[in-house]
Amino acid sequence: MEKKVITDMYEVEKNLECVELRENGCIVVPNTLEELRIGCLINKKEYPGHCDFDILVTGADGRDGAYGSGEDGTIGEAGGNVKIMVSDLVGDIHIKASGGNGGRGGKGIEGADGGRGGNGGDGGDGAKVDFTYERKDPESTSYAYVYSFRGGSGGKGGSGGTSTGGYGIGGECGQKGTAGGKFGDGGNGGLQGKDAVVTIHHPDGGCTINDEEVYEESQDNLRTGAHTLNFADDRDFRIFIQKHGGEKKLKKFPHIWDAALKTRKKAQSINANECDAQEVRIYGNITQVERVGVSGVSDCKTNELVKEDGNTVYNFYQMYADVSLSYANSSTNIIHYPDGHNLPVPAAYQVSVRIKDEDTKEVIYNNSIYGEGDVMRTLNKIKTDIFPAEKLNGRRFKLSADVTYENHDGSITYAELAGNVVSFDNTEQESYIDKIEITNPHWQHSKKAGDIIFLYGRTLSSSQAYSAADYYDEDGYYFKNQFDKGLLRTIIPITGKIAFHNTEKKVLNAAIDSYQDGEGKYSPFYLDYNISRGRSCVASFHNNTRLEDLGGILNEQGDIEFDSAANSASFDMKYPNDSSISPYDWDCNISGGFLDDSSHKCYLNGGFVLNVEHEPRVGRKNDRYYISVISADEVPKGSEYYVSTEGKLNVYIPPIVIYWGCYAKETLIRTGERILKRADEIRIGDKLWVFGDKNLVVKDVLKGMDPTIFKIITADGNNIRVSGGHAMKVFDGKNWNGERASARTLKPGDILMTPYGTTEITEVHEEPYKDYVYNFIFDDENCAHYLEANGYWSGDFFAQNEVPKVKPDPIREEVNALIEEIKQLTKEQIKK
Repeated sequence: MEKKVITDMYEVEKNLECVELRENGCIVVPNTLEELRIGCLINKKEYPGHCDFDILVTGADGRDGAYGSGEDGTIGEAGGNVKIMVSDLVGDIHIKASGGNGGRGGKGIEGADGGRGGNGGDGGDGAKVDFTYERKDPESTSYAYVYSFRGGSGGKGGSGGTSTGGYGIGGECGQKGTAGGKFGDGGNGGLQGKDAVVTIHHPDGGCTINDEEVYEESQDNLRTGAHTLNFADDRDFRIFIQKHGGEKKLKKFPHIWDAALKTRKKAQSINANECDAQEVRIYGNITQVERVGVSGVSDCKTNELVKEDGNTVYNFYQMYADVSLSYANSSTNIIHYPDGHNLPVPAAYQVSVRIKDEDTKEVIYNNSIYGEGDVMRTLNKIKTDIFPAEKLNGRRFKLSADVTYENHDGSITYAELAGNVVSFDNTEQESYIDKIEITNPHWQHSKKAGDIIFLYGRTLSSSQAYSAADYYDEDGYYFKNQFDKGLLRTIIPITGKIAFHNTEKKVLNAAIDSYQDGEGKYSPFYLDYNISRGRSCVASFHNNTRLEDLGGILNEQGDIEFDSAANSASFDMKYPNDSSISPYDWDCNISGGFLDDSSHKCYLNGGFVLNVEHEPRVGRKNDRYYISVISADEVPKGSEYYVSTEGKLNVYIPPIVIYWGCYAKETLIRTGERILKRADEIRIGDKLWVFGDKNLVVKDVLKGMDPTIFKIITADGNNIRVSGGHAMKVFDGKNWNGERASARTLKPGDILMTPYGTTEITEVHEEPYKDYVYNFIFDDENCAHYLEANGYWSGDFFAQNEVPKVKPDPIREEVNALIEEIKQLTKEQIKK
């Protein structure tokens, strides 16, 4: 096969057998060619170079108007329509498609009065390119990319003709002055040609049109609000490489490239072995982008704000948004609870945020957010630069975000969040939303602080409410929600009220709308559970319902009611379930892996789309708002729990904690009088002996029903039966205060602590039970206590559910190097 080496611009006229690009080599495809076949295309150019694109498809430039003639420049030719097929691609290539540039207008004719300059010719419309390629090397990672797709530039208008008439002469006393010559007006610049359309068909079956990957989104992607790339999939791996500038670019960052290959190899191994390893899934949410007027930017008069039809209008604006991320590396249905040492656990993350004009593709904001430490769940605030209103008005902007997690094992997790589109008009009427108030989940029983606490499968023996617990009952949905057949239901009520502004154009109705439309896709509610030992999972609100159907079902259920007299709406997120299940059941199970954790803490996120119908204003009869609820350990400055700040669409609530864990009824408990008493015989007011040689008074007794129980047998012949999440005090060989461990995680060889020393575990197994279990709450309890139960130090209810103190794993040297390279690559992409 004859190989042609190209080192400069080369206009092709026919099919090519084999081409090798070097130096500034570029294949130029004229607009007269309809089809081009290339047998083998080899790219050996170094980047950046004089010519950073490798194939140019365009039309001829327009002709300039003659100098001094005032002629108009001619229109640039359109780029044409061509189909290009490459049988074997070796090395990445970049395609530029455009139209011819318009010709410059000629300078105006010189005269007593200068003539008008010629108009610039319009740019030609961009080419339509359909590009298909294959690779003969099965190990090849060569890809085709779109370099640019702008239409031809309009020609510059010609300058006005020069005047030869000279200056006018002033008249003498009582006489008129003479007229001076005038310079000609400049010609108008030509118009930009329409953008090109470059369609690339990749060997992996994927398709790229201009700078967007085209694929049908799965329900998983719609639900999570993000497309988490599977590096074993050829298309997803290509997307990762393309997003980071191509293979040649990435290989200049060896730690990133090695991490990408490592991640791909691990993912392929999981697929090949059909392992049960949980695929990492990123849940992400960009709340509705807000435009915020800014005053005091400068002292100039143009900075003053004005009022139009009662609406505040500024001359400078910023855009605000929240990005919420959750890293799920475990399934909610974890029946078996392995050590999880093969799970990828994030050490740091990088979020790249971009705001781009949907029509012109101009990027007006490009920045990144970095974080490390406990990054299983993060909440980031985005605040753009300050822009003059005239730069934003009348334009549609898309906010998009990509996140890269650098994991402790040296692998990478990468996801693209669903974008959010906002139309900008500073004269647009302000939001109808005045205030949002969350009534459930909420503190109950006059509680003023702390987490929101649910008791599943447990109730209190006294009529006095346990001050820390918010949601429980004696024989209702919460008590009946027991760990049956290895599974626990998710029952979380979400209710509240939305107050509307009183405006001249009244609100007529409010309804729940679809979670997706032409301007964005929004996430329904989900709960992010941070489990122990680097595990995290997410429970999604009615995950088995198609996202496009969910909003309609909630609306038909009457989950929102509009009150015209109060100018407000109440929402109550019920779902049509079987009568035996709570209307607040999420149709999402949680199992052993969750219950083994001690904290049982989770974070509510997501929301619903509100459609507000109103009297016509600014040509509109309805507005859509994404009402978002966000759990946070601390509220942002200027905010408070359960109530939104004026006009905001986000409401913050505390984290949610689900308490669990108890003793079998026959367990013998040591009292303050040093006698033994069965767990089911302990009463309020009894004194129990606890670790540290203290006697504490029982404030309340919790009772629940467990279908199974864990039996722990030790070398001294003793045993104890407790629920899987129950806390036991374990000796680690160093600390005589002991360490906490849940029953399900114990194994033969572990050492339990007793009031009389230690004893080794010989057996741990789960067995049927289907009976009541018990635990205890003490007066003035503010820390975990361990009481003597069947001769072992075993936890009270507070110990069951205390947050474990986990020392974060140190970041290894090679992972630090990976993090630094990703920071550097991100900086380069932002500058570009």
